[in-house]
Amino acid sequence: MSEGGSKVNEIEKAIIALKDHLQVCKDNTKDRNINFLILKGAISYSDKEKFKLHEQEQQKIYETAISALEKQLPKKPTIINYETNVCPECQCALFRWYSNCPDCGQKLDWEA
Repeated sequence: MSEGGSKVNEIEKAIIALKDHLQVCKDNTKDRNINFLILKGAISYSDKEKFKLHEQEQQKIYETAISALEKQLPKKPTIINYETNVCPECQCALFRWYSNCPDCGQKLDWEA
């Protein structure tokens, strides 16, 4: 396997792992899990909303990391005509020498 293919595979594995962990975080923010932690004495009732907010912040961090990793996976630009190409993610106009979209940072794959 080529070095580029190996890197793509590693990125895809990292994305899957982060998405799996993100799902665990989302499950932990459900009230039943928080109520269980209160009953066990792990958090106090007054900390319930603070705990939820902390978990939501963690979810945003994971979502940002997943998005950044996904932008490293090359995507083919949309070719409108011979002179017009656009980013597959944000529809920004592209020149053929761009390796990444100047607007959203999506890595581009120009190979036919």
